[in-house]
Amino acid sequence: MDTFEHEAFMPPEHLMFVDCMLTMPGASLEAEYQRRINTINAGVAFCGVEEGRPSRRPAVDEDPYPPTKRQRCLVKDNTEVLLHQAMESVQAKSTAEQPQACFQPRICFLCVGNPTCSLKDRIMEYATPGSLTRHFLRRHINPPWPATGVECNVCEGKMLPAKSALLNHAEEAHGTIVRGRAREKLALEYQWNLEN
Repeated sequence: MDTFEHEAFMPPEHLMFVDCMLTMPGASLEAEYQRRINTINAGVAFCGVEEGRPSRRPAVDEDPYPPTKRQRCLVKDNTEVLLHQAMESVQAKSTAEQPQACFQPRICFLCVGNPTCSLKDRIMEYATPGSLTRHFLRRHINPPWPATGVECNVCEGKMLPAKSALLNHAEEAHGTIVRGRAREKLALEYQWNLEN
């Protein structure tokens, strides 16, 4: 019992708690209950902690499927909904409320239709139509053109054999507009390819 060697440095609550813990059991049942109550009170006085109510267990879910399977189904359904909404948002439709000339998407139609891209990249919404145009030029127009052309999966696999066809299709069917110097540069590149 090395604890009592340092009595001078111990607070009185600590001494009382140690004394109650080391008290011999009572002779009767009533005396034992009283000893336990005194020990608990001394512990509360020393630690400053009171015992709270027992916490309730969460109700058991009656669902026969494990939660992981249910979450996967919800994620799969949510993915399909997000992709469907993104696909609809990139299709230019002329309506009475929104003529086709005013349609300016903020999601890339080629990325939405590309099943090899991650979901995040497929439904990426750009801040402005201008930032979408910059992405479109940087990612789809400026890289070397594939020999087979590019396929628009949003428009049921329509093949676009040249950059000019892609630019026209992007503007007419999806509202992605490329104008100014970028368009002039592409026209000069196309003309140079025809001459050589």
